[in-house]
Amino acid sequence: MEEKYLKYERMEVICIYHYEKGLMGLIFAGSMDTDPIMMFQREFFNQIWMPKYYNYIVDMENVNFISSSGLGFIMMLEDSKKDYLLISKLPVDIKDAFELLGIMEWLTFYESVEEIKEKVSIDDEFFERFKRAKEKLTPMEAHLSSMVKRTVKILAEYVGEENVITELDKMQEYFDMIKSSNEIIIPAQRKFTSVVYQFLFQAICVEAGITSIKESHIEMVARELMTNAINHGYGGKEIGKVRLQRFLGKNELVIYFVDYGRGFTAPKKGHHGRGLALMRKIFDEVNIGIPKINEEELKKLGITPYGKGAVVELIKRRY
Repeated sequence: MEEKYLKYERMEVICIYHYEKGLMGLIFAGSMDTDPIMMFQREFFNQIWMPKYYNYIVDMENVNFISSSGLGFIMMLEDSKKDYLLISKLPVDIKDAFELLGIMEWLTFYESVEEIKEKVSIDDEFFERFKRAKEKLTPMEAHLSSMVKRTVKILAEYVGEENVITELDKMQEYFDMIKSSNEIIIPAQRKFTSVVYQFLFQAICVEAGITSIKESHIEMVARELMTNAINHGYGGKEIGKVRLQRFLGKNELVIYFVDYGRGFTAPKKGHHGRGLALMRKIFDEVNIGIPKINEEELKKLGITPYGKGAVVELIKRRY
């Protein structure tokens, strides 16, 4: 069984194919516009495709645009299939394009990944590989709009809707840094919860491709981390800074959130601490500790320590 990850401008594809069993899975995300589809087809036809040899399972759940060339590619799969072509439930705009071409009635669709096994007899190993591939394919464009809306919503709560545009402009350097660096240092201010949210989104959804954590859960974690740092670390004052780091391994994602305040005090039983309990339901491990403080390094980074500090370690296994 072979697996290929292919990335083009605005489009990603994972192709899984089992030559001996004549079975192929294609998972698309992003824009199936003419240029990326044409580039993909050149590689597909030269290295992978064989007419009337494969049965196909095609996932298009995270596609946000399809051109006539993209539709033509799907019809080519239908014409060259061995026995069947199964296609995932389509986003509304993509379904409209299929209906406009009048090809919906010719094709077979499935509502969920689990339904595939109800429609066709499929190898268990291939099925599990297909599910894992779908989970790890970056659905960036599919989720981008809702992520931006949630960022704006969080920021508006702290600065007021009338000030959102001005604040977004001031904070743009931090948002840009999230995409280019695995570490970011930000002021310990409530409005910067929006930056924490985007940092966590980048780590969890974009880079690790974890789909089991909802965006609402990411928002909750961002709020808990910043609120705890301000209230417990800095005595309720918006002073000091916090540091976020992310490390993506083959099997797990590790995120660190560090404040340089007074330090962590375990909440009394039955009083507070619910945020920590909720985070432990979202992540596989949540650990609280004391960061190693190098005063010379902190001075260079413009960080003033107000105590022994606290570090929250969040671990999420990918499989």
